[in-house]
Amino acid sequence: MVVRYDFLWWAERQAGQENARKNRPAVVVLVATTEEELIRVMVAPVTTVPPSPEEQGVEIPKKVQEHIGLDSGKPCWVLPTEINRFIWPGFDLQPLPGETGAYVYGYLPDDIFGPLKERILERARDKSLKSVNRTD
Repeated sequence: MVVRYDFLWWAERQAGQENARKNRPAVVVLVATTEEELIRVMVAPVTTVPPSPEEQGVEIPKKVQEHIGLDSGKPCWVLPTEINRFIWPGFDLQPLPGETGAYVYGYLPDDIFGPLKERILERARDKSLKSVNRTD
């Protein structure tokens, strides 16, 4: 699922920021239930800035962008380098441009989501995944 979200980059949090500079699409990569039966969600950012080879961004093809309503007109990538964690639905979900109450662009196909998930898991295993907890 791709949502509109106030994604806070790890570097922004390290600099003391509490809110992101802008809202952006973000991909829900994990949903889990806490012991208190709250829904904890992890999201990865979508960007139009071409990723470096080290970032291993997963491109969202133009056809998929159009299908789910990402209207940037530019190539887009999901970055497996950083995630935000929050309790669903959370204050940082944002309405889609021109919409009220709609937060979901659409869903990524498995051939895009699968490689993204694997790259995030690799980074989690090697401890290089940067994570910002938005429920602090």
